[in-house]
Amino acid sequence: MLKRIQAKHEQNSSKKNCKMIKDKAIKELMIKQFAKSKSKKYHKHQLMVKTSQIQHSIAAYRETQFCQMIVRLEIKIMIHDHDYLAASLSEDNNSSSASEKMKKEDFEIVMFSDENDKENNKTENN
Repeated sequence: MLKRIQAKHEQNSSKKNCKMIKDKAIKELMIKQFAKSKSKKYHKHQLMVKTSQIQHSIAAYRETQFCQMIVRLEIKIMIHDHDYLAASLSEDNNSSSASEKMKKEDFEIVMFSDENDKENNKTENN
């Protein structure tokens, strides 16, 4: 009988050992899965941070290019205005003054009176 009890005890202990081994393997597997998921989340986060940094640097680069373009346009406008002003001044220096250009023949003296207006109105109405 003792042998039977020992055999049953060995069966029970081997089942317990087997169950303990399975539980231990499951725990280790769960720990590995957890660590792996945390690692994936960490890598995703790092990728997101790097992407964000790249996007910020691209935006800063574009803003710098835009500012440079605005400065170039302002310089072109200033140069154009300067050239236009210089051309205007040189024309003024080369041409004669307004009083020199005017002659008596350029003017025609016209006189109006109320009587002339009344006569013109009457002739227009008839």
